[in-house]
Amino acid sequence: MAGRGTDIKLKDEIREIGGMMVICTELHDAARIDRQLIGRCGRQGDPGTYRQYLGMDDEILRNGFGSKISDKMKEIGEKLTSTPSANKQLLKFAAKIRKAQRKVEKKHFRDRMALLHHEKERTKIQREMGQDPYLDTAE
Repeated sequence: MAGRGTDIKLKDEIREIGGMMVICTELHDAARIDRQLIGRCGRQGDPGTYRQYLGMDDEILRNGFGSKISDKMKEIGEKLTSTPSANKQLLKFAAKIRKAQRKVEKKHFRDRMALLHHEKERTKIQREMGQDPYLDTAE
């Protein structure tokens, strides 16, 4: 993915055939990153499309629901692909994958808040000891 401030210039022949195609093969722990990647396909009013593939064994399921539920969902998902009414059920499966992604995001948020709390406590203790929290921190 191009960095901030980097514009991807499309050639005229690419623009004529529909623009940039972004293909996502797995979900990131943060949905924000997925949206940023998808957003690359239609910058500056250029045409573009995206396709997102969700795997039945995506790591986000294991991180969000645990290995037992993840394995069960994989098994159910594999059975769905061989049934005629799979589309509606696959949409439900995709919603569960998104739910797992939200759970992982919440876990990361809690981890960041705990780290921030510990950092504040360490700073408080160092100040009580007469140390500068920025200069006297061991590396």
